[in-house]
Amino acid sequence: MSVLPKQVNYQVDSLPPSIRQSSYISRSSNGSSFSSNQQVQFNLIQNRGAYLVPESMYVSLRLRVTAGVADNTILGIPAVSWCSRLDLMANSSSIETVNTYGAVTSALLHSKLSTSQKMGLSKPFGLEFTAGNANAVDSRVITADSGENIIEVCVPVNCLLSNATRYIPLDAAQFILYMTVDDIANFACLSADGGVTTLTNFSVDALELKYKCVTMDAATDALVKSQVDAAGDIYFKSESYQSTIANIAAATSGSISIPFANSLTSIKSLWCMFCKSSEMRNFASFNVTQGAGSIVWEVAGTNYPQQAIDLTNHESDSVLEFLEAVHGINTSPEAANCSLSVNNFYSSTQAFATAQTKDLPKAYFGVNCERLSGSYMMSGISSQNSNIALRVSIDGGATNTSVNVIQVFNHDVLLKYNPALNQLVALK
Repeated sequence: MSVLPKQVNYQVDSLPPSIRQSSYISRSSNGSSFSSNQQVQFNLIQNRGAYLVPESMYVSLRLRVTAGVADNTILGIPAVSWCSRLDLMANSSSIETVNTYGAVTSALLHSKLSTSQKMGLSKPFGLEFTAGNANAVDSRVITADSGENIIEVCVPVNCLLSNATRYIPLDAAQFILYMTVDDIANFACLSADGGVTTLTNFSVDALELKYKCVTMDAATDALVKSQVDAAGDIYFKSESYQSTIANIAAATSGSISIPFANSLTSIKSLWCMFCKSSEMRNFASFNVTQGAGSIVWEVAGTNYPQQAIDLTNHESDSVLEFLEAVHGINTSPEAANCSLSVNNFYSSTQAFATAQTKDLPKAYFGVNCERLSGSYMMSGISSQNSNIALRVSIDGGATNTSVNVIQVFNHDVLLKYNPALNQLVALK
């Protein structure tokens, strides 16, 4: 069948006049100011015919902190560093939990935005940099004796709803988003030596969850929700991140295997960070093999990648493998925005330097596990209800400090919605 070239196909489809787009603001419903270990609650609207535009979700807030007698650094992306955990509820049932949310989301932003993009977004992200210091967009310095610092920030929300590939009907459930405030000691440090922060009186306030919805009239809404299968269900495809922390003790060398009990049906990618227990907490990742060794994951008896990542002879390969894990297998290196320079690749035995809080250590390691990329229901691999093992060979010298391993599982999620029964279930 012949068709007109798209450059001369002048046909334009029209929308029903009743369809409109509106902006919404959900303010924290359980208080106005929050400090360490407190949960912030956001209730999304539940209007019939209102469909969430996933990529429109972002959270806006103010960080308040009092400076110490020395320079301190807020690590990672300040707009997310403060949040230790994200939970999403649907009709009082938990459908998503992301632990170490600030560290995981900071790593994703470092891996999906170039240095210049982070400069352009430095105002909403809470970053700052001085003229001629192009790489200093990985954290923020709080100058000594500067009194109370108030930092206004906003950042996209990384959750199951915002990662959906299609609009989500918000009347499918009462969605409630919880964000837990971390302790300042977990995401800040002394700038000079990475030691325990002297910042005090940390809190967050003026919190607002902002998003857009497309609202449809009753007839159009009914037409959309008539797209059910034989069982009366509609499926919405999304993805999420689970993270688990393990520990590698000081003076460890040779081959080790770290098991993780996360059971998932469709794992899109596996990636990890090796963070020193002694400095910069979960926001700086190092090469724990000291430049000689390898990394590989075993899932249901199969190695990913098939040949372990060689950190002895091909250390630089690990960056492209990780970018494939984060961006997808069809993304070429030159199209994968990131800010992972040579100045970000540190060995865990390297002594601390003040520059590390500017060129933050970001030696991330990962592998893509998708069977085929695209808009398929479950395109990843299954753990088959067995432990997932991270196998690390540390051949470049024993670790000189305790290292926390943050293992991240990027996995598919299907939201199964039955319009007749108004039931929503998350399938992972």
